Formats: sequence, structure tokens, C-alpha cells
Amino acid sequence: MTVDPLAPDVPSAKGKAGKRFRAKGLWLVLSGAVGVLLGLAALVAGLVPSLEEAGGVAGVFAALCFSHLIFFEVLFDAHAKGTRRTKLVRNLIWSVVYVLIFVALYACLFSLGGVMKNGEIIRGEFLPSLFLSVITWTTVGYGDVTPAGGLSQFAAGIEAMNGYLVMAVFIAALVRTFERLAADAQDLSP
Repeated sequence: MTVDPLAPDVPSAKGKAGKRFRAKGLWLVLSGAVGVLLGLAALVAGLVPSLEEAGGVAGVFAALCFSHLIFFEVLFDAHAKGTRRTKLVRNLIWSVVYVLIFVALYACLFSLGGVMKNGEIIRGEFLPSLFLSVITWTTVGYGDVTPAGGLSQFAAGIEAMNGYLVMAVFIAALVRTFERLAADAQDLSP
């Protein structure tokens, strides 16, 4: 058997999977580093009172960074040339799941930092924190539950900006997905 030295290398499916796995491993390490730095910064700035809470902040920020990287990969992968209809729909569903994950992770930050409801600061309760997270993400801002303290105020500012960015990219991808699905439907009609 002779091998043509000018023939292009065609990576195997196993090689592609390994490369994607290594890239995600690097993303995970970088996300963890960002999380640790933000957790330590919160401790030094006095936004959290203990090293234990700084670890919680670090974990949440690491999860936020990593899930954002995966979210954008899913969105951009959905619109790669030649993407099948089923993959478009699957990636759209995953995008919605990631938005829900983002809102839940920000709720964890609000739970750590505390929320103010009816003049009382509440820490460690997830439901009021989740409500504040949804209201902040959607930028509705009812005002009956507000961030209490520096960490929650910082998280609210980041989440509001993040909500604008992610939702703008998500809506653009949603429009593109429906355009491609409509074009596929026209191609299939007699």
C-alpha cells in the first residue's frame, strides 16, 4: 500500500472528539481560574465575609464562565454550513436550557450575597434569589426584591449586562434558525 504524501489528512472521528475534549478541558481550567480570581477579589473587597463563601462565589463564577463558553459553541455550531434540521432544533433547545442555567447560577450568587425583601435581608434562600435573578435577567425590575449588599449588587449589574448580550445573540440565532427551517420546508414542498 502506498501513501500519497500530497493527500490531505482526514482526521478520524476519534481524533476530532479528542480535540474537542481537550479544548473543553482547557475551557474548564480557564473558567476555574477566573472563578478563583473573582472569589478572591470578592473576599479582598469585603463582598463576602469568609473564605468559605469566597469559594462558593468562585465555584459559581467558574460555572458561569464554562457554561457561557459551551452556550456560544452550541449557538455557533447550530449555524455551521450544512447543519441538519434536527441539529438546529436540538441546539435551539439546548440554548434555552443554558439560559435557564445562567439564571439559576446568578440566583446562587444572590443567595450568597443576600436579597432584600420587605426591608429584611434574606440570605441562603433560593426562591427569592431566583425571582430576583429572573427579574434582573429580563431587566423588568419590579423593585419588591432587591440586591442586598455588594456581592448581590455586583451580580445584578453583571447579570443585567449579560442578559442583554446573551439574549441578543440568542434572538439572532433564533431568527436564523427559523429562517433555515422555513427554507428547508420550502425545499421539501412539491
